[in-house]
Amino acid sequence: MALILEQIKFFFEMIMNLITNLGKIFREKRYLHEYQYKQLIKQESGKMGHLVEVDGNLMNVFIYNEDQDKTDNPKNSNSNSTLVFISGFGTASPILDFSTLYRLLSKQFNIVVIEKFGYGFSDIVDSERSVATQVRQDREALTKAGLQGPWILVPHSRGAYEAIYWAQHYPEEVEAFVGLDITMPYPCTEMEAQRHRQRVTRYRFNSLFFKLHLPPMIDYAQQFIFNPHMNESEQKLYKALYYKNAYNSSIQQESSFICENISTILQYPTPFSTLPTLLFCTRLSQSLNKKIFQDKQIFPNLNFKILEDTSKTTTTDNRGSLSTNASSSTSASKNSTDSTSSSIDTPTTIATFGKMGKLVVLPTNQHYVHNYSFNAIHQELEEFIKKLN
Repeated sequence: MALILEQIKFFFEMIMNLITNLGKIFREKRYLHEYQYKQLIKQESGKMGHLVEVDGNLMNVFIYNEDQDKTDNPKNSNSNSTLVFISGFGTASPILDFSTLYRLLSKQFNIVVIEKFGYGFSDIVDSERSVATQVRQDREALTKAGLQGPWILVPHSRGAYEAIYWAQHYPEEVEAFVGLDITMPYPCTEMEAQRHRQRVTRYRFNSLFFKLHLPPMIDYAQQFIFNPHMNESEQKLYKALYYKNAYNSSIQQESSFICENISTILQYPTPFSTLPTLLFCTRLSQSLNKKIFQDKQIFPNLNFKILEDTSKTTTTDNRGSLSTNASSSTSASKNSTDSTSSSIDTPTTIATFGKMGKLVVLPTNQHYVHNYSFNAIHQELEEFIKKLN
C-alpha cells in the first residue's frame, strides 16, 4: 500500500513539475514574442507613414513613391491624380495589404493609404465609429499630413461605406470612385443586425484570448495574411500588426455601428449616378452586385444596364508571377511590375451605369482582388483615368 502511495506521489510530482515548466516556457515565449513584435512596430512606425494627431490620438497616413516609402513631397510628376486607399473591415495593415497594387500604380498616380484608428500603425481608440466620424477623421488626417484633394477614392469591401459617405457629403473633394469588391450598402434585416451584435460579443471574447498572448504558440496570424506577395520581412511586420490590432476596441465599435452606418448612407442619394465610378467584383459577388444595383428603392435613377452575364462561367484564380520570397520591398515592386506583361487576367465589363460607371468582373473568387487580379485592375484603372482627363 505504501509503495502504491509512493508511486502516486511520484507521478503527481512529475505532473506538477511538467505543468510548472510548461508555464515557465509559456511565459518566456509570451513576453519574448510581445517584446519582439512591439519593438518591430516601434522600429517601423516612423518609416511607414505620417503619424498625425486627430481627436487627441495618432492616426497614420502613408504616402508612397517608388524610391522611398515616406516623402514630404508626395506628388508624382507624371500625374495629377491621387489615389486614396481605404481598407476593408478589420485589415491589420492596410499599407501592406494594398502594397502589391499600389506599387504597380505608383508610376502613373500619387498613392496615399489611410490607416483608421485600430488599423496598422494608428492608435486604438474606444469611441464611437460612425461613418460620419470616420470620414471626418480621414479628411482631417489627410489635411494634417499636408495633402490636398480632389481624390480618387479606392475602397475595399466595407471601406466603401466611408467612400460613399465622403462622396455624398463632400462631392467637390472626390474626383472618382474605384471599388475593390466593395460591400454595397443594403438595409440590415433584424437577423443581420443580430448577427452583427453576436459578432461584437465574439470579438470581445477573442480579445481576451489575445490578451493572454496565446497566438505566439500557434502563429494564428498566418491565416490572415491575404497578400501572398509580401516578402519575409513584410510578413513578419504584418503578423506583428495583426497581434497589435486583432479584435481591438476600435474594431468592436466599428462592427457595432455597421447597420447604423448603412442606414446613414441610405438616407442620401448614392453618388454613382453622377460620379465617375469603376467597380471591380469577383465571380462570386457579381450576382449580388447586380441584384442590389437593380433595386430601384436604393438606386432609383442609376440607369443600370447589363451587358453580359458571366455568372455561370467558372475560372481559376490568376495569382500573377510575383515571388513571395523577394528580399526587399524594392525587388517585390520590380516583380510586380515585371509580371504585368505575362498576365493572363481577362476582366469582363458586365454592366454600365450613371454618367461614367461600369461594373467589371475579375477572373478570381478571392475577395482581396487587389492581391490576385492586380494586373487587370491596373490596366482597367489606367484606361478609366485617361477618360477622366
